[in-house]
Amino acid sequence: MKLKLLFIALIIQGLFLTISVQAQFCAKGGGGFNITPVIGCVGETVQVVSEIPNAKNISYAFNFNRTQLNEPDKKDVTETPSYVYTKPGVYTILQYGSLDGTGVTACKDFTVRETRQPEATLTACENGIVRLTIVNDTIAKAFDQIVIDWGDGSAKETWTLPIGKNLIVNHPYPPGTTPPIVLAGKYLDGSCQKVMSPRVISGAVTPPSLAKIKISGVEMAADGNARIVYQGMDDINTQVLVDKGDGIFVETQKGTSTAGAQSVVITNLNPETVYKFKLSSLNICNNIVESSEVSSLVVKSAATSADETNSLIWTAYSNAAELIKYQLLRDGVVIHETKELSYIDTGVKCGNKYKYEVVAIIEGNVRSYSAPIEAEPKSSAPETIEGANVTVSGENQIETTVAIGGAGLTGTYDLVVERSVANTTSWEKVSGANNQSLTFQDLNVNTTENSYCYRFSYTNACKLSSPEFSQPVCSILLSSNAADLTWTAATPVLGGVGSYGLVQMDQLAAVEDEKPMGLTNTYSVALEQNPATKFQVKAYSLTGNFTSFSNILNFSRDVVLKIPDAFTPNNDGINEKFEVKSYFTNSFSLSIFDRWGALIFQTNDSRNGWDGKDKKGAQLLPGYYIYKVEVEDTKGKKLSRSGGLFLIR
Repeated sequence: MKLKLLFIALIIQGLFLTISVQAQFCAKGGGGFNITPVIGCVGETVQVVSEIPNAKNISYAFNFNRTQLNEPDKKDVTETPSYVYTKPGVYTILQYGSLDGTGVTACKDFTVRETRQPEATLTACENGIVRLTIVNDTIAKAFDQIVIDWGDGSAKETWTLPIGKNLIVNHPYPPGTTPPIVLAGKYLDGSCQKVMSPRVISGAVTPPSLAKIKISGVEMAADGNARIVYQGMDDINTQVLVDKGDGIFVETQKGTSTAGAQSVVITNLNPETVYKFKLSSLNICNNIVESSEVSSLVVKSAATSADETNSLIWTAYSNAAELIKYQLLRDGVVIHETKELSYIDTGVKCGNKYKYEVVAIIEGNVRSYSAPIEAEPKSSAPETIEGANVTVSGENQIETTVAIGGAGLTGTYDLVVERSVANTTSWEKVSGANNQSLTFQDLNVNTTENSYCYRFSYTNACKLSSPEFSQPVCSILLSSNAADLTWTAATPVLGGVGSYGLVQMDQLAAVEDEKPMGLTNTYSVALEQNPATKFQVKAYSLTGNFTSFSNILNFSRDVVLKIPDAFTPNNDGINEKFEVKSYFTNSFSLSIFDRWGALIFQTNDSRNGWDGKDKKGAQLLPGYYIYKVEVEDTKGKKLSRSGGLFLIR
C-alpha cells in the first residue's frame, strides 16, 4: 500500500513539473531569430533577425526573465530589432508574435561584456621605480588579460589578474620622469576592442607609510613556541625578526604580505629566555622599514616568604619608557596590576596548583604575554603549640582555648585535641575531623570528681603537622575534707600559674568575696565565722592575661568534727588540752576513758577540753586513752565517734 502511494505521489509531482515548464512563456516555441554579434559589448548595438516567414506582430524583450510565466510588460517590449546594452551580464532575449493565428515564442541567452577599463593607482619612488596597482574588482575580473603600455618605448606587458589579489607591477623609470601609462583590458577572442577606450594613468603619489605595520602581541607558550600577532599591509612583504639575546636580529622566514591582523608562530624557543621581536618590511621603493621592538617576558616562582602563598617574580620589559603596567593572571584572571616585578599571592590554598602569566601592557595597545607556569603553595612545618588554657566553664563542662601562631600557620588546619583523666597516661582524641575551632567545649566530663588534662597539635593545609603535642593543661579540681578545701596543682595554662584566688559565693552563686591564695593549694574554712556555702578556685596565669576556674564546690553544712589524736599538757602553752571542735551540731558530749574503760572525764560543752587530769584534779600518767564523742546535728540526727588518743608529757 505504501509503495502504491509513493508511486502515485511521484506521478503527481512529475505532472506538476511538466505543467510548470509548459507554462513558462519562453517554452511555447514556434519562433526563431539570429543575433549579431554573437557576443555583445556594453555600448554596442545588437541586431536580431527573425527566422519566421509570414509571422505577424513580432516583438522583442531584450531583458526577459526566462522563468516568467506570462508575457512581458508592454513597457519592456519593442518591435525594433536592435538594442544597446549599458551594463555587462548575461541577458535573455525574447521573441514572440503569431503565425497562422497561433502564438509563437523563442528565447536566447546573450552575453554582454564589460567595456570599462580596470581601476588602477600609481605610486612613484624618488629612485624612479613606480608601482602600478590594478584593483581586483568585478571590472578587472571581466577581462582575460590586462595590457600595460609604460609609455617609455619599452615593450607592452600583458598580465593575468591573480586570484583574490590586486595585480601589482613595478617598472623603472629614470628618476624624476613618469610618463602617462596606458592600461587596457583584453579579451582573448578580440571582442569589444572597437568600443573600448584605454585608461591613461598619471599623477603618481608617494609610497604609503608603513607605520601601521607593527606588532600588537607576543604570546610565549610553555612549549617554547612564540605567537607573534601584527598588522600587515597588502602587497608589502613583512617578515618577523628575532633577537635571541645577543643583540642581533635574525630572520625567522615567517611573515606575510596581506593586510589586517596576521599571526605567525616562531618555534624552538626557550620559554625561560627573554627574546626581542620586530618586523622588517620592504616598501615599493625596495627600502627596508622596521617596526618598534616588542620583548617577551619570563615569570618564575620565587622562594616562599610566607606560609600558604605563591611568590612570583618576572623580568622587566625591555623598554621601560613604553611600559604602562604589568598584569598578573592566575588561571586566566587578572589578580594584580603593578609596575613592580614581584608579587606574593595570598589567595591560594595548599593542595591546589595554579597557573600564572604576566602581561606587559605597552603603549599603542600592545601586549606581551609570558609563558605560563604552574605553582603550588608551600609551607614550613607547624611549631609545637605553646599557647593553650583550660577552664571549667559550667557544670560538667570544660572549655579549652588554643593560640596558634608562628611558622607553618595556614588559612585552614586540623586542630587535634586529646584528653586524659588526671594522673593517668591514657590519651584519647576528643576533637572532630578537620577541626577548625580554636575553642573546644568538652561536655563528656565530671568536673566534681576528676581533673582532666588536654594536649594539642595541628596539621596545616599543606599536610604538615606539629612535631609533637603541646605540654598538658589540666582543669582545677576543688574538693573538701571536712572544713579543709584542697585543689589540684597541675597548671591550667601553658606558661604557668602566677597565683590563685578563692572565690566565696552564696547559695545563689553570687560572689561575696575573693581571697588571694598565692600559690597555695589548701584552705581551712573558718566554719564558725564563714556563712559561705559555695567555693570556687580562680587561677591567674603568669602573664596576667588569662584566668581559669575550678568546679564550684557546694560546701555542705553536715556535722564536722575535728578530733586530734594527741595532746601535751606540759604547761608550755601549746596543745595543753584535748579539744574536739564541733560544727553544725545542736548537742555535744565528750567522754574520756582509760584503757580499762573507766570514765575519767566528761563534758557537754565543746568549748571545754580535757586537761589530762582525773576527776579529783590529779595529773594522769602519759599513755593511751579512749575518747567518745556524741552529737546531734541540726536535723536531730544522732552521731557518735570514738577512738584512741595519746597523752604526752
